[in-house]
Amino acid sequence: MKFFRIVSAAALRETIRETFGAFRLSAETVPLRSAASRVLASDMISPEDAPAFDRSQVDGYALPSASTTGATESIPSVFRLAGRVKMGEAATVTADTVSCIYVPTGAMMPGGADCAAKIEDCEELPDGMIAVFRPHSPGENVLRRGDDCREGMLVLAKGSVLFPRRIAPLAALGFMEIPVVRKPRYAVVSTGDEIVPEGIPPAPGQIRDSNAPSLAAMTEAMGGEISGFSRSNDDENSLLQVLREAVESSDCVLVSGGSSVGERDHVRRVIGELPGSRILAHGVGLKPGKPAIVASLPGGKAVFGLPGHPASSAAVFLALVGAYHESVTGQTEAPARTVRARLDGSLRSSAGMETWQPCTLSEQNSELIATPLFGRSGSVTLFSRADGFLVLPPEVEGLENGADVSVRLL
Repeated sequence: MKFFRIVSAAALRETIRETFGAFRLSAETVPLRSAASRVLASDMISPEDAPAFDRSQVDGYALPSASTTGATESIPSVFRLAGRVKMGEAATVTADTVSCIYVPTGAMMPGGADCAAKIEDCEELPDGMIAVFRPHSPGENVLRRGDDCREGMLVLAKGSVLFPRRIAPLAALGFMEIPVVRKPRYAVVSTGDEIVPEGIPPAPGQIRDSNAPSLAAMTEAMGGEISGFSRSNDDENSLLQVLREAVESSDCVLVSGGSSVGERDHVRRVIGELPGSRILAHGVGLKPGKPAIVASLPGGKAVFGLPGHPASSAAVFLALVGAYHESVTGQTEAPARTVRARLDGSLRSSAGMETWQPCTLSEQNSELIATPLFGRSGSVTLFSRADGFLVLPPEVEGLENGADVSVRLL
């Protein structure tokens, strides 16, 4: 039996980036409301100052700070209330050395005022007078024009991910249409005589397909889209036909199962028969996920052979498919998917293998605790309880209880 040659996970990720980084997907324009989680196709430059005018950051009184010098609770500075500024309207009144203007939070600062005194630092006196009980400095409680960003400033760089927190600034600057990279299209191919498609009761010896919907969910969460699902028996001719159709309709094909070296595992041979295919790796220093296959096709297309076990499939997806996705989209940053935690229990790994161990996360005394999940590799329900993977580099043979660990979130 011919066994695969192991390539380190880190080296393979670098090969994936080098191979597919030259094949960037095209750009398209989408409405801002539909741009969340997309990758920017060009730099976003501010077309204006933000804010566009000086604004009060408190409910209080706009006034000249110099007139509050030496103010105390016993000897306050006293101003005449000369008017009010309404929200959403231009300030048409003016403050001076002896008069102030009422301003709500966010209102436009009137002329003659360089600071805003909080209501709680003031008292309304009879006859429309306002007492201010402490000195104020220039610019205090005021957001100046352009303090947030200036016209011509880089707001977000090409390759940035439009996380939800980044939508509001773009909306505030008037961006309605956003240039983004086209979503990579992924086809999912399930293999195995024992696999039955959705909606069909399994006969004795058969199982339902759990990997396909799981891979689809992870793909969409990563920012890709599913171009289709297909299934093949453990037959080389059937698999070749299915793969050809999947390659035609997608940028990347995810093949679930059949990637090992058993007598019914044809995926490696069939991928090699696809026109122009080049096997980048068959066998990765990844546990679980050692039998993974990675191949390149003309035009920057890719095929990944993933193990059939759910935890192994997810580990390979996060460890390798993510590198492909970032390469073809030009993504310059990964979503915040890794956290630090303290290990609850000990953990052993295989020498020279990058170990991905499913774990749960909990909180104790404001500290994250990672508890490894152990069980059979084919267990579906065990993996469903995981919050992430404990990731151990290949040079680490194990960790003791209480160790500081890295957790890749699911």
